[in-house]
Amino acid sequence: MIKTTGFLASLLLAIAVCIPQLKAEQSPQVIAQPTNESITFFELMWLNEDEGGLEAAQDYFQKITPIVECYGIEFNASYRPVEVTSGYLQAPDFIFGFTFPSQQVLERFNQDPEYAQLVPTRNRIFNFDDKIQFRVKPF
Repeated sequence: MIKTTGFLASLLLAIAVCIPQLKAEQSPQVIAQPTNESITFFELMWLNEDEGGLEAAQDYFQKITPIVECYGIEFNASYRPVEVTSGYLQAPDFIFGFTFPSQQVLERFNQDPEYAQLVPTRNRIFNFDDKIQFRVKPF
C-alpha cells in the first residue's frame, strides 16, 4: 500500500510540473479509455473566497454527500493542505480522491437531477478556472 503522505507529495510534485501544459491545452488529455472498471479521480480545488469560503463549501458537501453515497461513490482521500513544501503551486483549499464504481455510474451521477441542482452552487463556491482533476489508476 502506498503511504498517503508520500503519494500526496508525489501527486503535488507531478501537478506542479504539469500546470503550464495543463492550462495551455484546450481539452483534457485522455490517457485511458472508459471501461466498466472503477474510475478514480483526484482533484485540487480552490475556493472563491468572496462566495462564502469554507462555510459555503461545508454546506455544499453536506448536500452532495447523500447523492454521492446512493451511487456507491467512495471518497478515498480528503485533505486540506497546510503548506507547500516544494514546487511553485499555490496550495489548493482541498484535495480530494474519489472512485466511481464504473463508467456507467459516473454517467448516471452526472445526469442525476438532484446533482444538477447543486452544480450552480458548486460552480459558484469553487474556482473552476484553476481546478485540476486527474483520472488516476494504480501502478
